[in-house]
Amino acid sequence: MKRFLTLMSGWFEALPDRISARRWQTWLLFVVVVGAMAPGAARFELDLTDEAFFNKGDPIRQSLDRFRAQFGSDDPMM
Repeated sequence: MKRFLTLMSGWFEALPDRISARRWQTWLLFVVVVGAMAPGAARFELDLTDEAFFNKGDPIRQSLDRFRAQFGSDDPMM
């Protein structure tokens, strides 16, 4: 494992020199990848609600659901 980590460390250490030697190909690859992903950007959605982090049967989510049923919301009071 130590040999593998040493090899990976050396590979990442030399990566900037390899990229800068082929900077035009790197920029072209970057533009192509961004262009390929651009049509899907409008459909990208990030769900950061509490429900997204826990399964239906998770005890934490069940506890949160009971809390909301009892108090109506989990919004903080100011």
